[in-house]
Amino acid sequence: VAVESGRPARYVSLAQLPAPRCEAITGIDADGLLAFDDLQAIAGDREAERALFDLYNRAKTANARMLFAATAAPAEIGIALPDLVSRLAMCTQYALRPLDDAGRRAMLRLLARRLGLRLDDEVLDWWFARQPRDPASLVAMLQRIDRASLAAQRRVTIPFLRELLHLQEL
Repeated sequence: VAVESGRPARYVSLAQLPAPRCEAITGIDADGLLAFDDLQAIAGDREAERALFDLYNRAKTANARMLFAATAAPAEIGIALPDLVSRLAMCTQYALRPLDDAGRRAMLRLLARRLGLRLDDEVLDWWFARQPRDPASLVAMLQRIDRASLAAQRRVTIPFLRELLHLQEL
């Protein structure tokens, strides 16, 4: 949205800011979209917290959009400045949880459908019993399956996966 309207978009990892963090935060322009990662990295650093609070207020005045990410909810990460805690509490909050196997299957089916592939339950059962199930590995394997299926002009079946994995082991 910010880029489409000609406004800048910035990603800032608060954990990777040079010391003193408060100066680095103060130097950030308060416009466009500001995405802050690792909010927990400034917890307890009063100067950095104050600088982020001031930036929040400047961004609000400039109609900038802000996004914050942390390892837990703002109230749980140890931010000491009450005004910053209250501003962060007003933000819409989402908790991202790791996918369970049902979630991983749903993710694969959605991605496969977008690629024009169909993954039956039996295929997924066989695949999940033989391959790593972390999302990154699953997506990488799905991309391999897509390329191989397209090249061979074959549907994704257990025999097809068996051949593909056998070639991978060689």
